[in-house]
Amino acid sequence: MLAIEYCANGDLLSYMQKNKALFCKDGVSALTSSAPNSSASLSYQNVDDLEEASFSASDLISWAYQISLGMAFLESKKVLHGDLAARNVLLDEQKSVKICDFGLSRQLTDNNNYTKQTTV
Repeated sequence: MLAIEYCANGDLLSYMQKNKALFCKDGVSALTSSAPNSSASLSYQNVDDLEEASFSASDLISWAYQISLGMAFLESKKVLHGDLAARNVLLDEQKSVKICDFGLSRQLTDNNNYTKQTTV
């Protein structure tokens, strides 16, 4: 049995793709209507008026920082993740990141230099 924490917002890649219309820049979000690629259909809204799914540049910086702390932790334990990507980072309800998918990870022992062994 494996017990894991539930991450309500799913993976980071899907979250950003699904909510890209709600991306907030400089306190303002550009929301598009039903007509794609039309500058006339663009409306602006204050960040305070947006729903929980919106995210901002400060969220992006926070996620990058949290991921770097997680990778530093793995490095301190001499673990090479091997497949770090946005699809392998989960977001919980508070939009905190959790690094997952350790299928390609390697334990580095005496030698800290990793040499690729396969041609893939």
